[in-house]
This record gives sequence, structure tokens and C-alpha cells, in this order.
Amino acid sequence: MDNKTLILFGILLIVYSCRRGIENKIVTNLMSNNKEKIIFACEEINTKDKEIVPYLLYNIYDPRIVHSSKYYGMSIYQIRISKVIKIIGDVQLPNKVNYIPDSTIVNYCVNWARKNGYGLTLDSLLNIPISH
Repeated sequence: MDNKTLILFGILLIVYSCRRGIENKIVTNLMSNNKEKIIFACEEINTKDKEIVPYLLYNIYDPRIVHSSKYYGMSIYQIRISKVIKIIGDVQLPNKVNYIPDSTIVNYCVNWARKNGYGLTLDSLLNIPISH
């Protein structure tokens, strides 16, 4: 290999490693009980990253209301499920998303995750106790 190829390979490896580090931080924040960390993680998620959906569905029924200026009056459920819906794409939901957790919408998203190959991740997350 010539020097240019080695340098290019090194740069790509660094970029890949940084991206994996960002994804790990997003997952850690989504699994957190801290509202600000969850919101930060939701803001950092790229809507093309479908593999993050099971982590967004973790503790999805969280009814806590946010008081930050950008999300004032929204629940953690509403922020998470809105991001899931953006990732899934154009869907016709049976009900409108609001601050109250809706099992019909959650079940739709869980079924989508299972049909798209994320069932094992989802099942393993459901076995993790949620600490309050």
C-alpha cells in the first residue's frame, strides 16, 4: 500500500470510531433516567439510523413533562415517540401523538421494530429494569 492509501484508511478508521462513540453515548443517554440526557440523545439521532429505534422504545411510557424552552409541556414519551415516527417515515397513526402515552401508537412502533429485524434488541431491552 502506498502512503496515500494508508492515510485515507487511517482517516476513515478515525471517523468510524468517532461515530461509534457518538452512537454509544446516544444509547447510554436514552437508557438514562435523566430527562435532559434523553432529550439530548433524541436531538442527536440521525433519522436514517433505524437501529436506534429499540433504544428509543425503552421506557417509552415515561409521562414526565419537560420544562425546557424548546420542549415545554411535552412529555418524554412524546419526544421519544415523535423521533421514532420520524425514523420510521410516513405512517398513518390511529391517534394523534400528544403528551399522554398511547399504547396503540407504541404497539404500532414495536411491531414495526420487530418486522424490521430489531426484535432481539427490543426483547433484551425489555428485560432491563427501569430505575426511577
